[in-house]
Amino acid sequence: MRRILAVIGATLVYYVSLALIKVITLCVLRMEVQGLSNIPRKGAVMLASKHSREMDILVLGVLTGRWIHFVAKKELYEIWGLGPWMKVVQAIPIDRDKIDRTALEQVAAALERGGVIGLFPEGTRMNSPLEIGETHHLFGLMATKGAPCCVVPIGIVYDDHFFPWKVRVVCGEPIAVQPDTKPKALADTVHSKMVVALNAAIEALNE
Repeated sequence: MRRILAVIGATLVYYVSLALIKVITLCVLRMEVQGLSNIPRKGAVMLASKHSREMDILVLGVLTGRWIHFVAKKELYEIWGLGPWMKVVQAIPIDRDKIDRTALEQVAAALERGGVIGLFPEGTRMNSPLEIGETHHLFGLMATKGAPCCVVPIGIVYDDHFFPWKVRVVCGEPIAVQPDTKPKALADTVHSKMVVALNAAIEALNE
């Protein structure tokens, strides 16, 4: 019974949070999305996005109604109030300075259940919003350790000169991950597809 109540509570917290995030994004962003149908409605999937703003996680969160397990640096769990919330909504803490086997196992378990993983392959927020940084070495291991899944490359770009901010999001075609997929080869492919998605988002913003 306690476990059932915990699941119900976590589900309630997640979807109430999602509703609030949708309200926030509607108020502060004018967002247009291309390729939304590339995000599967069921099955194991990883959303691999460019990361340049704190707002990125909110943008990713509203792209799909599915529960997204975000992979986040462990330091965020030390922030008062944020850490407990991240634990309840089943975000996955990761130590970026080592091969974090606990994080890899949690990602694999979520994919085995047919879940959605949200992450930023660059491993951190990049200063340049118009370039894709080098893919973190842990990304390939995460994507290939669990069940067969697909990776959706996503580009996000902002124009915050006026309010509400203009945001353009491009979701690229899914990249299939099979048991024999090599981590380095996948990381390189995802990086190149993220560049394509980001360039498409920049083009859409300038139209």
